[in-house]
Amino acid sequence: MIGAGVSGLTTGICLAEAGLGVLIRAERPPHRTTSAAAGALWGAHLVEASDRSEGWALRTLAELERLAGGAPASSPPVGGTASAVPPTGVRIASGVLAARTQTAQPRWADAHGGFRACAAGELPAGYKLGWRFSAPLVDKVVGHRVGPRPVRPKVRAEAQHLPGGSLLCYNYGHGGAGITLSWGCARDIADVIITELL
Repeated sequence: MIGAGVSGLTTGICLAEAGLGVLIRAERPPHRTTSAAAGALWGAHLVEASDRSEGWALRTLAELERLAGGAPASSPPVGGTASAVPPTGVRIASGVLAARTQTAQPRWADAHGGFRACAAGELPAGYKLGWRFSAPLVDKVVGHRVGPRPVRPKVRAEAQHLPGGSLLCYNYGHGGAGITLSWGCARDIADVIITELL
């Protein structure tokens, strides 16, 4: 595996869970990547709007809810805006997604229980519309860092056979939705690799 950001590490976990030996190589250790310094709130940002990205996002949502202790993100958090942080570092947080201009609700809103439009009094000053919902939040923010956020018109999560028979898998271009697509993309890539090895 090349890369120790959220996509590389999650793919490595999926392969290890399937019983494969995994070696991850990276220019920097995981705690020095942009993924480790970035806010890790589930929600698509700077990523393609497609059925496949929505599928990856919802698959990841289910996995992050499991890691948060099993409470679905549509459940109201215990004791206020955020639940206690379990040992996994994933918790459910409640908040508002607000926009200054007229914007359509996110594609995934209908599939996410508990997603609702905000009343005018719930919006921050200067915002025209917004939605209240709860979502997984990964508590890994360790500092400020400038780093690449590879954005492409379309996420590259696919495999290619090279001359000689080797399989090369790609999993990048998630933009600001790395955590949101991480488990969905990783499981798809792991499935390709496992199928190839069988």
